[in-house]
Amino acid sequence: MSESPSRPGALRTEYRRWPRPVRVLCTVVVTALLLSPAAAFTWSKLDSNVDSEDWPEGSIAELAQFSDQAWALGAAPELPYFDGDPERSLTDETYGDEYVWFSDDRVISATYGGLTWESLSEESAFAPPLFEVVSEKVLDVTEVGDALVVVAEDTDAPGSYEQHQVYAVNTVSGAKLWHYDQVNHHALYKDAVVVSRCETFDGGKVGPCDMTAADIAVDTENEADAERWTIEAGTDAGPLAPGGPDRPLGEQLPVRSLVDGEPRLSVMDTESGEQVGDAAEFDAAWAAIEGDSMIAAGAADPEPSDGCRSPVAEFAIGDAEPAWEALTATRPTIDQYECGTLPMAEPVGGRLAADIDGFPAVVETATDESVWTGTEAAQVLGFNDDIVVTAAWGLGGDNLTATGRATGEAEWQSTVPINPTDTVKVVGRTMWVLTAPDEYTLEREASVIDLDTGDAYRFPAQHLTFTGDEVWARFSHYDAEDADRVDGLYIWPSDLWR
Repeated sequence: MSESPSRPGALRTEYRRWPRPVRVLCTVVVTALLLSPAAAFTWSKLDSNVDSEDWPEGSIAELAQFSDQAWALGAAPELPYFDGDPERSLTDETYGDEYVWFSDDRVISATYGGLTWESLSEESAFAPPLFEVVSEKVLDVTEVGDALVVVAEDTDAPGSYEQHQVYAVNTVSGAKLWHYDQVNHHALYKDAVVVSRCETFDGGKVGPCDMTAADIAVDTENEADAERWTIEAGTDAGPLAPGGPDRPLGEQLPVRSLVDGEPRLSVMDTESGEQVGDAAEFDAAWAAIEGDSMIAAGAADPEPSDGCRSPVAEFAIGDAEPAWEALTATRPTIDQYECGTLPMAEPVGGRLAADIDGFPAVVETATDESVWTGTEAAQVLGFNDDIVVTAAWGLGGDNLTATGRATGEAEWQSTVPINPTDTVKVVGRTMWVLTAPDEYTLEREASVIDLDTGDAYRFPAQHLTFTGDEVWARFSHYDAEDADRVDGLYIWPSDLWR
């Protein structure tokens, strides 16, 4: 007995009885209707952000309320890209096991057989290999004066934790300068390299580490001749080299440097290799050196329902006890899943962004005294000598306000996509808003704001690192025809409107 059209499955059965050309035509018509502007409008309305001011009063509105501290993702319009010109650019490509690096005036090729280069200003073939000791796949090549610092895989390293070889070659003579293997972490500066080599165990665990600082351009193959000092580790997992493998050049190895270690952050005198201060009793999530002090902040409470508060303390370098300690508020994410960070984490000119009793403030790091306090509930994103930029973590509208520090008057308002997990860096009249690094790729996106006008732009970068007067903006994409991966590096002034 055939199914009645009113019974379940009847329409599907009836549809199958239609001639095939008719079924195809109906499918095309229905698909076109779903993709039409009217349908697109309907779908977009279903997925759009709703302004809370439009909600009706009553129980539905009460159930739908967000915290006024949370920022609605996507509420701000998409910004135009910044269209300025970088100071210089570099590009490197990976062709299988060959690493090719392009600078403004030369091409460097690294393979298992050695290193070669070709001048871009001359029409000539690759020069003979500089040397034949590259036995592993090259991961990175960096020019430091008359030296090439090469990072390569180290497949002979024991344990399962990833380790590298780091070595240098004189670009004039082609002579090998120094060579470290089984390197867990390294940081490059204009004048030195800092490497950490750790005991490693199955399962990825890292044991005690030795940290060494060496001069880059010392013309010797003997590691001992290049070394400034070596710290032998204790029983914990530190110390680790400050910075990381992608730390850009641009500054000398600072006299005082923070060292990441377990279970503490410490301050090291890089001329002697001696520890001169630490925050052993403070569970620091980040820290920064400001003059003769270390400013450290602990992790915020992981449960937003308990109130998002982050402890901040100032330590005089050499003192174990903090000179002062305070709690400052952060903001929960829109899904109330986690607490955000302090947007402007590092102190600037001896001053730090804070939150006092729910109001934005700027405090002196030496005294913990407020030098500026806002009159409306918001959070300080960044500041310079002239203005303070605060964020109102509400739904829609102009979410950023710049207030003159001397006048107390609003200078401008702007709308910029921002989330409580983003961080901010101010250099001169340029404010950088950086998304939190991706959990797996460590890539991040950025917006830039002209502090004089409030004009805001998206910035073309997947990874940003600041050094001195420059910011190194990295990007990458895959070239299906030629290279496996193409990485680019744009070097910009860190103050874009200086």
